[in-house]
Order: sequence, then structure tokens, then C-alpha cells
Amino acid sequence: MTIIIIVGFMAEFLYEGHVPIIDELTGSVFTYKDFIGIPTFHVFLVTFAEFAVVYFFYCFIYEKERKQRRQFLLLSLFVCLFLITLYNRAVLLNVIIMCTLMKLSAFKKLKIRYFVIVVLFGIFVLWGFGVFGNIRSGAHWDDSSYIIGVAHIDISKFPAFIPKEFSWAYVYIVSPLGNLNDQVLNVAPTYNLEGFLYFIFPDAVSKRIFPSVDTSFALAQPLLTVCTGFAGVYKYGGFGGMFFLLICLAALVFFVGKLTEKRSELFIVSNSILCCILLLMFFDNMFILSGYTFALVYSCVPVFFKRAASYKPGGGRNNFCAKKLLL
Repeated sequence: MTIIIIVGFMAEFLYEGHVPIIDELTGSVFTYKDFIGIPTFHVFLVTFAEFAVVYFFYCFIYEKERKQRRQFLLLSLFVCLFLITLYNRAVLLNVIIMCTLMKLSAFKKLKIRYFVIVVLFGIFVLWGFGVFGNIRSGAHWDDSSYIIGVAHIDISKFPAFIPKEFSWAYVYIVSPLGNLNDQVLNVAPTYNLEGFLYFIFPDAVSKRIFPSVDTSFALAQPLLTVCTGFAGVYKYGGFGGMFFLLICLAALVFFVGKLTEKRSELFIVSNSILCCILLLMFFDNMFILSGYTFALVYSCVPVFFKRAASYKPGGGRNNFCAKKLLL
């Protein structure tokens, strides 16, 4: 798995001719937004790398031998370094959330010190999120004037004892629900089937089948574009569309859980991915974003291979040929 990821990222760097994190650190003419990778392959590579980080972290948590535990942790961190080179906060936040949830699920009892550690770690992540945002906006790491200006934050009302880097987290947390409220108050649902299906089907499919669908929303501030994962289905399907998407999410959780329930490693990994998707639905429609949901494929496919390998269409030579073909 690690070799595939190394080769894949090297191929993408050669294809693009630059590395996003190096571009940002050296002030290159390129930015992280210019890096799109190898078409189609990029989505497979990044989601596979995310899955690998989470899977190796699972092995680190549940492996009993100390040497093996250390090796799995190093593998998880090593693959994570390749994701860091993309300079994409969303990807890093994904793996942090998934690994944190997985670690919490491993505790038999949630003691007070665990809760304190998680809270402190969460505060650090939110502060780091702001630092990344400042740097990506072209400012100094502790200069949050960009997000303060975009969100029209009254700095005089911002608590003086809270570092301004947390203003990024504040804006990202309150703006999605605020934009959804504006959508409900100011936009009447059109009940257009094509538009509704666009926000239900995977984006790789819907962009090709329904290219003319208007994906814009009513926004309180034009630069704050996230409206939760339910704005699109409300725009084209009203409250019924929102409820239908909720049913789809519940069906996805049930299907993946039922599929992987007999494989503990796949069950835990896939459920950490699902929890991350459900949590981030507060910001955008992760249900249709291939870059997020495709990581589930890697945790479900081994189940089908195992079932196929145990299938016996007949005895003797036919059964032997079937097994040989599967291998």
C-alpha cells in the first residue's frame, strides 16, 4: 500500500512539475490551487492515501506487539506526510477526525483525562487551522486580517484573550448554518428533478449528466460559500428533499455497517470514515463528493473478495479453476 502511494504521488509531482507545499513555502508563482494532479487518478490516489492512514492507525491501536505498533504508527505518519504535501486543510482535517474517533472508540472507559486531552488537542487543531488559513491567504501566520475582513467581524467585540487565529474556526462553524437559513428564508424551492438528482448522485456522475444545473446559493457573504450538505436538496426539493437526503445517509450507514460487521478491522475503519462524513455534512454535501466517500470503497471491497473466494460453483476441476481465476 505504501509503495503504491509513494509511486502515485511522485507520478503526480512529475506530471504537474511542482509540489504544493514547496510552492507555498518558497513563494513560487504556483499555489496549492494550481495543483490538480493527474485527472481522475488524483481522486483515487488521495482517497486511497486517506484510507491507508486510517487503516495503519487502526493497526497501531489494536496491535499488541510493541515493535509492530511502532511500525504501523510510522507508516500512518509517513503516508500522512504525503497528504501534507498537498497543502489541503480539508484532507488533513479528515484524517485527524477519523483517527481521533477511532482512538476514542478503543477506550473501554472514557476517563476525565481522556476528555481533557481531546479538548486540548481539538483547541490546538482549530488554532492550527487558523494558522494555515493565514498563510494560505498570503499573510503572516498570526495575521488574521483577511478572514476578519471577509466575514466583517467587529474586532472590538472579539474577546481579547482569544488568539485571532480562532476567527477562522468561528467563521467556518457559524457560516454554513447561517447560509442555509438565508437559503430557506429567501429562496423558494423549484422542485426540479434534475437539480435534485444532481445533489443526490456522486459528483463524478452528476457533473456529466446534469451539466446545466445551477449550483449557486443565496449567501450572506459571497466569499463564505458553504451552506451545509442540505442546501442543494432544499433548493430543488424543499424540506422533503432534505428529509430524503437524511434517509440516504442513514441507508449508507446501515449498508456499510451490515457489509463489514463480520470483519472487525473493516467495520471500525469504515465507521470512522462514515462518522467523519456525517460530521462534515454540517459544512458541505459529503454524500456526493467522491473525494470523501470513495475512501469507503477501499474498506468494503475486501469483503466482496472474501465472499467471492469462498464461493463454490461446483466440485473438482471447475471449483479449482474458479479459485485460480480469483487468485
